[in-house]
Amino acid sequence: KGEDVVGDMEALFEKYEKVMSLRKRTEKDAVVVFRDLVRKMDKKLTKVDLQFENQLRATDKAIAQLLRNINKSAGSSYICGVRDTVYKLSGHSAEEAMAHAAAQGLRVYGASRGGFRAQYRAGGSRSVGSRPNTATNHEEKRRRERLERGTGQVLDTFPYITKEQAQAALLKHDLNPTKTLTWMVSMDQLSLLETLSSLAQKQDELKSKEKQDSHTTLELPGFGNGGIEEFLRESESSGKGLLIYKVESITEQEGVRLRGAFDRNGVTLHPGYAPNFRLPLDAFLNSDDFKIFSNAENQRVQESLKKRVLTVTYQSFRETDFSPISVKPKGIDLFQDYKVVYDTRLKKLSKVLHRKDGPVLFTGEKDRGEFGLWDGEPIEIFTISHSPRTERILHIHMNDIREDVTVEGLNITDSNDSVDSHKSLSKDTSGRLLSYKIVIKNSQVVAVFHHSGKTKKAKFIQKRVPNAGSLVKVGQNAFATVLWIPAGMVVSAAENDEKSIDSRQKPHFKSLLQCVCKRKHPVELPGMVDVRLEMTCDGHLFPEAKGLSENLAQISENKDNNNINNSAANSKNIGGWGRSSSR
Repeated sequence: KGEDVVGDMEALFEKYEKVMSLRKRTEKDAVVVFRDLVRKMDKKLTKVDLQFENQLRATDKAIAQLLRNINKSAGSSYICGVRDTVYKLSGHSAEEAMAHAAAQGLRVYGASRGGFRAQYRAGGSRSVGSRPNTATNHEEKRRRERLERGTGQVLDTFPYITKEQAQAALLKHDLNPTKTLTWMVSMDQLSLLETLSSLAQKQDELKSKEKQDSHTTLELPGFGNGGIEEFLRESESSGKGLLIYKVESITEQEGVRLRGAFDRNGVTLHPGYAPNFRLPLDAFLNSDDFKIFSNAENQRVQESLKKRVLTVTYQSFRETDFSPISVKPKGIDLFQDYKVVYDTRLKKLSKVLHRKDGPVLFTGEKDRGEFGLWDGEPIEIFTISHSPRTERILHIHMNDIREDVTVEGLNITDSNDSVDSHKSLSKDTSGRLLSYKIVIKNSQVVAVFHHSGKTKKAKFIQKRVPNAGSLVKVGQNAFATVLWIPAGMVVSAAENDEKSIDSRQKPHFKSLLQCVCKRKHPVELPGMVDVRLEMTCDGHLFPEAKGLSENLAQISENKDNNNINNSAANSKNIGGWGRSSSR
């Protein structure tokens, strides 16, 4: 429309010149004709203005309708964004945002008892993004003013240099005019011009590089089928500090309001108390540090939000006692990354707060002795075969937090029953519920049932122990011969086999303190065997025979079982023997 109007105006002046050139009329007549044409153009311009205003109103209505449509889906829309950019556009530093997260923690944890509330008294309760970063703007303004004043002083003293050279000299001396002039006076004119030209060139290169870096587009990851774990890996590899935010609302007046969805460990933030950020609409749309997720990605985010709730299993036997024994998702350092609030009055875990990102959703499970295993490590079971129908369990390693652990063995070699048909855990004569049942068939451990709130199978590794007389390696220092192995727990499908086994459980030789197994194990199965030390690993024989008791965990089977002269005896632990089978 504007181009049409300009064209009409040009045509109008051409007509005016034509009228004047014809000289058929007086100058007065020409002016009358010109005024008539101008009135016609005014009418045309007025009509164009009305059309333009109507188009603007229609555009405003379309934008308003678009924003309303976006807001309808804002509650289920998520974006990936660079954390520092969110802080910057909201007008706050990372420290202020973290103080706000702590303040949100104070709000949600305000009813906590005892001395735990004091650790959350940090920051105010205002909303992040509620004011511009005036301190930063003021500092930038002062810096520009100092640069302008200093440039004027330098140019007054050295009028033959350029403004860019003067500014380069000032920037070299931290905008201090006195230092700059003193430095410049110390050089002759030719040297000064060469130096200033080099400084100005370096400044231009630096500005050009910064401008290029600012326009470098970061390829932000999406939210694929790998879920939040895949996103965290891609975020770490990018080195940009990415987080996922929920879009709360989008308006022309308030801009884009975001709220954190996950903390930087991928744990779901509390939807009502996670810090929120308000970003200007134009700055958000013009930034390359955000990626809007598709509908499919939004659905995957919502599924991950339901699954990535922090689960803390803990023990508490006294009023102020709180001991976490298991944390899920795995790999999270509870005390390093989070503040936990244990309510001493209600005797339960009440609140969990990420130290930098705010309150998280969590589930606290109190262990009253029935959970047993923790940390997901498999149970190590050291066995030796007595016959095809009899197996002896000599030692067991387990991550079990209960002080009193009961273990039972069952041999189903002669049975056609399924393994699961034997999973029930009965009580012993004192009324204690059985902690573990180890099921053996054909000399193999086929299942380990344990009670963890309910009966379930545990992961395990079966390690075979060599017979007496075998040559073994003790740690990394010596070779030894196994002299005696305890009876252990006899798990037999034949009664006659049990009668033929030596019932002795204690080793003949003295057990050194450093040889005793430090892992959690049943007291009745210490895993101590008698060995005779033969020679060191570098070929030196022991000077005298000496019998000691050693733990199984310090011994591994010698692959090259050569004959070695007798030298010394020792009783060792059998926990490190090599051959194993796992389930």
